[in-house]
Amino acid sequence: MSCKKDILECWNEKTTRFKIIKSVWINEYIRMLWTDVMTGFKQKTGCVCCMDDRTEDWQLRLAGSGILLAEEIWIEWIVELMKKYNVEEVTSHDDCGAAKLYAKSKDLDLTKSDEYWIEFSKALAEKAGLPYRHIEIKKEHAARCIYVDFTNRFNPMWIEWLPKGFQVTAKWMPLKHVIDEIEVAYIISTSDHSFWDLITQVTPFYVFIVGTPDNFYDFTVALNKLVSKAEGKIRIDFFNTINF
Repeated sequence: MSCKKDILECWNEKTTRFKIIKSVWINEYIRMLWTDVMTGFKQKTGCVCCMDDRTEDWQLRLAGSGILLAEEIWIEWIVELMKKYNVEEVTSHDDCGAAKLYAKSKDLDLTKSDEYWIEFSKALAEKAGLPYRHIEIKKEHAARCIYVDFTNRFNPMWIEWLPKGFQVTAKWMPLKHVIDEIEVAYIISTSDHSFWDLITQVTPFYVFIVGTPDNFYDFTVALNKLVSKAEGKIRIDFFNTINF
């Protein structure tokens, strides 16, 4: 099965950018462009949003706004995380890949996956005492990478020449959940929801690590296991913020 025509056009449009990154790595790519990368680092206020590349400005990014962590113990954890990030609202959006994965994992009706997510997001907002808003999205996924942010300040949307991608707010998040979020993004990117069979060992899915996790060794070990699981279709690249 091949991906949809508009996704193929998007892939072709972004191919040159990823070829350069593959040849020189992300740090050198940034230096080559002679642009102030610090425009991508700001203190933010905003919403709990999905990691989705199609959503708007945000404060805390989790797959499906946290629906894959929809057990009571993790709901409490998400609420506490929202307080740390000064979140102002909880959002959901149309056609969420993470919501579909949630429905599949619970053996629920896949055609109602967005309904389950809206219900979850409303309940999360109520528990946190925050407003809820649904975002309408009509276009297909176009993310071939994920930014894993350990700085709590980075947003690639603020830097025009960086590839748009999934984003996850990783600071204060347990290691297992960070790896799970990366895997979810990869699964979505290699599904018929996105690029499907265009992701290969030659044209991989990129994981850009922004900042440095506290448990760096354990994190890199877990990442390498994920690369092996994906049969080399994932490429890890570290965005060394110290140099900028």
